Amino acid sequence: MAQQGFPPRRSARLPASSGAGRPGGSGRTDRSDRPDRAPRPDRRYRSDRPQWQSDDFPADTDQDLPPWAGPGIYATRPGRRELRPPDPEPPPDGGGGRGRRAGRAAATRLRRSRRRVLQLGAVAVIVAVAVAAVLVIHQQHTPAPRNGLVKALLPGEFRSVPNACTAVSAATLGQYVPGTPRKVTHSIATSAQNQCTFTVDATPVFRVLEVTAQQYLPFAIASGNGSATNNAIDNFALDRQQLANPARKSHLPKALISAVAGLGQAAFSALQIFHVAGDTTDRVTVVVRNKNVVYIVALQGLQSGRRSHGGFGPVRVSDLRAGSLAAARQVQAAVAAGPVVGG
Repeated sequence: MAQQGFPPRRSARLPASSGAGRPGGSGRTDRSDRPDRAPRPDRRYRSDRPQWQSDDFPADTDQDLPPWAGPGIYATRPGRRELRPPDPEPPPDGGGGRGRRAGRAAATRLRRSRRRVLQLGAVAVIVAVAVAAVLVIHQQHTPAPRNGLVKALLPGEFRSVPNACTAVSAATLGQYVPGTPRKVTHSIATSAQNQCTFTVDATPVFRVLEVTAQQYLPFAIASGNGSATNNAIDNFALDRQQLANPARKSHLPKALISAVAGLGQAAFSALQIFHVAGDTTDRVTVVVRNKNVVYIVALQGLQSGRRSHGGFGPVRVSDLRAGSLAAARQVQAAVAAGPVVGG
């Protein structure tokens, strides 16, 4: 009889996948080699197996296992850090999320309210500044109602203006508008306005003398009390402005303004030089105001630079200035001789 002893130790490793230990080459271990488990019933009788009932197992009363009680289900990064998905967001109607959203909404409403308040404040400031500016401009440029508004000529003011064609003497015309024939044009002839033009266009002289006298009446929107004299003062200033800074569309040159003493209550002279197609025209204008009358004397001469007009010139500005001043003094004498209120 062979000596009995302990059975040889079995390896803990699974058999190779070559199928050893089972006919057919399957890698699975034959259950017949495992004495600790009963053999599996024949598959032909599997239909005879009893059906499990839910009552055969008691209800699951086990507690949730701790995180360390099972294999990890997340991949790990270097340092054994698990790549877990982000925590699920709290439900929309959850207590914490709802409170945070309510707080954010309240903060947003507060910011919008502050912004609206600031915007309304800025608009109010802009409107106030605009209204103040309009009021200031209105007060500066619109005369305030006044009880002492003048509606008729005052004593000492002129009732009419003289005839401009006869106001300048023949001697003055012969000296400063020489040559023949001399053309005289009486373009305006009324008691309130009179205008006359003297022209000589004969080689080598081209001269034009223009005399205008204008009487002004009381005007409600004139400066001061709206009297005729104040109306004349306003128009005298306007004439100066138009000569010093003519409108851009007029294409007129700016005049060189000089004060004139000894004529009327206020007077100035203006020099303009025109350059057109090679020709040069010098024009000297004298503007005088005497109470409610403004008269203007302008004398101009042409000096041609073209061969077709080579017969005109030369022209000296000093002669033009002297001629306009001489004619203005004669017009002033004619105006002073006219009828006045209360005289």
